[in-house]
Amino acid sequence: MLSRLNAPKKLYLLLVVTSASIIGIGVYGGLEMKKMYHYTQTLYVDRVFPLQQLTRSRDSYSYGILVTAQRIMSRDISYIEGLKIIGEAEKKIAEDWKGYMQTYLTPQEKHFAQQWFVLMQRSTATLQKLKVVLKKDDSVATQTFITGELHPAMGRIINKINQLIALQVQIGGEVYNDSKQTYQRAQLKFLFLIISSLTFAVAFSYYLIQTVRDLIKNLKKSKDKYYSLIAHANDPVFLLNKSGSFIEVNECMCQLLGYTEEELLTMGLSDLFTAEQLQRTPLQLELLEKNKTLLLEKKWLKKDGTTADVEINTRVFEGIGYLAIARDISNRLRTDQVLRESERKYRNIFENVQDAFFQTDLDGVIIELSPSITRHLGYTQQELIGSYAADLYANPKDREYALEILGETGELKDYQVSFKSKSGDAIFVVLNVRLIPCSDELPGHFDGSLRNITEKKRIENELAEHKQLLDIFIEHSPASLAMFDTNMKYIATSNKWMIENDILGQNLVGKNHYEIFPDLPQHFKDGHKRSLQGAIEKNEEDSFINPDGTLEWIRWENRPWYKESGKIGGIIMLTEVITERKNATELFKQQFENSPDTILIVNRDLKIESMNRGVPGGRAFEEIIGMDCIEILPKESQGISRRSIMRCLETGVTQESEIRLGNGSLVRARFVPIAFHGEISRVMIIATDITEQRIAEEKQKKSEEKHRALIENISDTIILINKQYEITYQSPSFVRSAGFSLEELGDKTVLDFIHPADLQKCKDDLQKAALVPGIPQNINYQILHKEGHYIWIEGTITNLIENDSVNAYIVIYRDITQRKGDEQRLRLAYERSKKQLEFITDLIWKQSHILRGPLANLKGLSLIIEQDPGDITTLRYFMTELDAMDGVLRKMAEDAAKNVID
Repeated sequence: MLSRLNAPKKLYLLLVVTSASIIGIGVYGGLEMKKMYHYTQTLYVDRVFPLQQLTRSRDSYSYGILVTAQRIMSRDISYIEGLKIIGEAEKKIAEDWKGYMQTYLTPQEKHFAQQWFVLMQRSTATLQKLKVVLKKDDSVATQTFITGELHPAMGRIINKINQLIALQVQIGGEVYNDSKQTYQRAQLKFLFLIISSLTFAVAFSYYLIQTVRDLIKNLKKSKDKYYSLIAHANDPVFLLNKSGSFIEVNECMCQLLGYTEEELLTMGLSDLFTAEQLQRTPLQLELLEKNKTLLLEKKWLKKDGTTADVEINTRVFEGIGYLAIARDISNRLRTDQVLRESERKYRNIFENVQDAFFQTDLDGVIIELSPSITRHLGYTQQELIGSYAADLYANPKDREYALEILGETGELKDYQVSFKSKSGDAIFVVLNVRLIPCSDELPGHFDGSLRNITEKKRIENELAEHKQLLDIFIEHSPASLAMFDTNMKYIATSNKWMIENDILGQNLVGKNHYEIFPDLPQHFKDGHKRSLQGAIEKNEEDSFINPDGTLEWIRWENRPWYKESGKIGGIIMLTEVITERKNATELFKQQFENSPDTILIVNRDLKIESMNRGVPGGRAFEEIIGMDCIEILPKESQGISRRSIMRCLETGVTQESEIRLGNGSLVRARFVPIAFHGEISRVMIIATDITEQRIAEEKQKKSEEKHRALIENISDTIILINKQYEITYQSPSFVRSAGFSLEELGDKTVLDFIHPADLQKCKDDLQKAALVPGIPQNINYQILHKEGHYIWIEGTITNLIENDSVNAYIVIYRDITQRKGDEQRLRLAYERSKKQLEFITDLIWKQSHILRGPLANLKGLSLIIEQDPGDITTLRYFMTELDAMDGVLRKMAEDAAKNVID
């Protein structure tokens, strides 16, 4: 029968048997201890305490009365003091007598006590006479009274008390002997019970040890599999003992830190941190022991002195120490730093830009405003935030028209309007506003910018007089241009000149060119001098360094212009900023030459005109130029490559295909048409090596198949739950444990299967998991089985909703219904045993008190019969008490039998 039980049940059985043995020994020991306690209590309450009272009474008669009378007679103390001492002695004697009579007395004790009481009553009159004699202060009469009456009276009482004391000692010895015999019997019974329990426990334990030894062998095999998983993990995985030292590390961790496995196994986790890091953020092993899991971001110190940012997920590994999985997050942290820098940069631009940016709600209340508004309207940022934008319009109708446009198009572009400054002046501005609809996070509002064009308006009015000349000048200029006199002072400029030179809005007329551009290179100034002397200077590509350190590329031409007199009136300078074009050309060249992909340019004859690199493991770069792009490929790839190029030349549509190269590598080739004057003359071939990607995909596929087989064959159940708590996936073991297939679940949520008593707890656990993504939460519920009954489960739930590869809650659980039933039966058995034990204990306690009276009477009667065996009356009393005791014992047996049956 035992062979059919599994190891946990056998251990439970050993625990139950051992517990029952201990409880039985404990109950028996408690009963025997109660007997011992009863004997001890009897010895103290009915013998030791009365012995103390008798001794104190005897001392009161001897010292309190006799000695005091002698001291009064010898005048050691006064009469008043003596009377006080005698009175206190009488009071103590009365108290001790009263206390003594309340204790349990044997018949012989009662007999002696009654004689003592009679003597004590007689001594009262003697003491009264003593007080009268002492008061007369007659030493002869006092001596005569003390010798003749007081000593004999007190002597009889003291002798009687001595008899009672001797009787107390005798009875105390009998109680001691009874207690000693009871102890010896209990000791033998205890030894027998302990030896029997140990014999059974040793035999059963030996059997269990053999079973557990087989279990350990199986666990060792599981351990080997577990360590294999750790060794081949893609992330650093390690085991720590309780002191924080490494006891197992995988290859990935060794590669990350630069240490060998042997070196790491001699180190502790604290060795990966500097002393300053440990002082600032300790290892927090105590917190890990408390919470069982811990997720931290740390900076590890590598062997070469550099650091690695890692995210460590650690959990308590019972019986060993701690299991941790680390993830290198250096790239993520660098990305976060770039984002923070970008946010800071744009915040700085927002606060320092010349234009004013603003945000208002749909009612026109200003919510946000850049500090540059002060330069334009004179108001501070704080003065305008919270006020209405309508108050700034010089003409309210301008705002009404702007709102109509926003209502129709949702956007307001370059809308010119007049605002009122803080001083009351009219300020001309250009508004660009966009309606932002409401979203889940923000209400609807307006975002916009404001540009002050007051100065621009003034310049435009001043230049209106030169409009005809400027119109012709600007109309025929091929690039940005400016007109200078012989002193290089501005006469006129084109708008493009102002824009390209970033001086839009300035009034340059009459200002010296070299004052506007004080850092102009000397070779430009030399060219200006030559043009003022009649030379035409030009350069298709020229560069100079801006004040901010950036490199600017321009194409320029200087021509002299002449007055009617034929003299040179100055020069006309034509420029074109070609920085973007130059940078784009350089960028394309750099990308072309440094692209990780292989790039070829082929003509319509399929000849290679340009290439950024040679083919790895194949021909050199110089050999390939001018060759047929089809002939350098293996035969298996020539057909598809030729068709892709020809379709690209014919249709002008980009083609894409996968091609195997001569060196065995696989590439994804994109064929991009290149048009010149509307005709496709060439094709750019961009080949991306996907060999490693395909190998990785094959490994991933094998890994997925391996994990799928693992999930489908484990005994634990795995289910995936979406945000609406619907089950989107279930492992095959779900059908075995709950009986439902995925199709039978329908549109029900996981809450529909939870026992009503556990429903709120389940909701709380789901909310807790939602608050701490990635951290497993323990669960323990009853769930509905397809057959209608409920089963107990325990496991974990982990929130991976934000994980793109999962997008669900992962629930892993096992069926513990049988274990719960076993635990419930154990609790019920324990409660029944506890109640029966309490009843027996209470019954014995009560009946011991009931038996005490008859036993005491029997002892007294036996002493009388011993002195007078022929006393028939006493013998009848003795038989009556025996019958009473027999009745009590029968009643005890009936009550005990009734309780056992119940």
